[in-house]
This record gives sequence, C-alpha cells and structure tokens, in this order.
Amino acid sequence: MDSGHLGCTRDTAREMSRENVETVRRGYEMWARDGFEAVLSEFVAPDVELHDIVEMPDGRVWRGHDEARAMWTQWQETWEEFQFSLQDAADLGGPHVLARISAVGRIRGSEASVELAFYEVWTLRDGKGVRRIAAVERDAALKAAGLSE
Repeated sequence: MDSGHLGCTRDTAREMSRENVETVRRGYEMWARDGFEAVLSEFVAPDVELHDIVEMPDGRVWRGHDEARAMWTQWQETWEEFQFSLQDAADLGGPHVLARISAVGRIRGSEASVELAFYEVWTLRDGKGVRRIAAVERDAALKAAGLSE
C-alpha cells in the first residue's frame, strides 16, 4: 500500500475528529446565545437519539426532533431557571466526542440552587449530533456509549 495514501487517511480522520469537537463546542455556544430551537435545527439530526442520564432510574431515550422538544418542555416544567455550560470537549476517535458539562439551576418552587456536573458522549454524522449519551460518571458515559477504555 502507498504510505502517502495512509498518511492522507490519518490526516483526514484527525481533521474530522477536530471538526467534531468544534461542532460540539459551537452547539453549546449556540444554545447559550440563541436557545434550544436554534441548536435543534442547526446541530441536531432529525433522527437523533437523546439518552437521559444513565444513572436516572426512570431514564429514557428521546428520538427525533419532536421528542427532543418534549424532553426540553419537561425540563422547563421542572426547573425555574438553569444554565448549561460546556467545560471541556475531547475527541474519542471516529464520530465520538466526550463533553464535560456543568449545570446550575433552581427547581420550581424552591429557593435552593442545584449544581450538577455530568458527561455526554455525542456521536456525530455529517456535522450533526445523532446520539447523545449522558452520565454523571465519565466511565459510565463511555460504557453506555460502547466506548469503555
């Protein structure tokens, strides 16, 4: 095999991995700036699978844009105010990106602030998120996504 061809393949894979990390970063920036609907239309594929945090006892998978909207509505009904922020994003190889997220909010009817840190494994296709697995523990997120180290 031509070694130059192998170098191009590795370079292409590396560039795609960088692009995937930047796509996740831009998605979180867009969410903070423009809101959920903007991210849904620009960053999330129509056939997306959004998995609730795996440690949740009643967690489920939300499929497609309509169910993503239902998930977001349920979230807004629970929380009076909240903010998500991307703390870090790392290439996991191929189409996968590991994101470390922090969330701060207040549950409706409560004065207490709640802080939560969790991990998401995003799988991307053609520059859009097609699957998100979330977990409180990094290893749990990787395992649930089939990417255990």
